[in-house]
Amino acid sequence: MRLYITAPGVGLRGRGRQRLEQRLRLILGSWSSHIRRAKVSLGAASNPEGGLERECLIEAQLIPSGSVRVQALGLDASTALERAGRRLVVLVKDEFQRNPHGSQSGVY
Repeated sequence: MRLYITAPGVGLRGRGRQRLEQRLRLILGSWSSHIRRAKVSLGAASNPEGGLERECLIEAQLIPSGSVRVQALGLDASTALERAGRRLVVLVKDEFQRNPHGSQSGVY
């Protein structure tokens, strides 16, 4: 799986980026072999109560075809990534159980 992480305005550099990448690969486990490429976007999101949260959006291209997209919020980048990663596992698992040969797309 190729992994691309963008984090404008989050202040994510070097070691922090590596930790998030490792964390996502750990969450995905063996399901990462069903993902060709994953684009992870981390950003700031304001909540209605005036606080600031982190948002994580993951767009994944599946093997052999199809794509899925998940989004999650958290108090920090790590929490948002973990929530989105867990949603991605559920969606990829469901996608491959429904259609083991690909060609479907979904949003969760």
